[in-house]
Amino acid sequence: MAYTKIILPCRINSGILALGAQSKSSFCFAKGNTAYLSESGGDLSDLENFKKFERDIKGLQKKLKIKPGIIACDLHPEHVSTEYAYDLVEGAPRLRSGRKGWRVEGVQHHKAHIASCMADNGIRGNVIGVAFDGT
Repeated sequence: MAYTKIILPCRINSGILALGAQSKSSFCFAKGNTAYLSESGGDLSDLENFKKFERDIKGLQKKLKIKPGIIACDLHPEHVSTEYAYDLVEGAPRLRSGRKGWRVEGVQHHKAHIASCMADNGIRGNVIGVAFDGT
């Protein structure tokens, strides 16, 4: 599975698994000062795309040996990736934290766009960002 290694402008103590949104799914593992970003896997409403998404997450997690304490996902309650985040934590929807010690953090996706631009450009601190997306 192909991924891009990104050096972050800050250090992350606990491992993080960030799950992308619905239509252009991707995911990212981060720990220390490094993030590992997957390639886009297509629309998760397609069962085959979702199965590949799930396999790729498990495979890269095993390869990198990162145990995420936090699973970040889109706030949209009906995205497959959001449901998957909650299922990873406990196997039951809408729990904030589970027995595995993992917790789900919902992120508004426009903030995620801005945060990725900050990481990509090595920016720390406060910013004002504008994100335009949609179909």
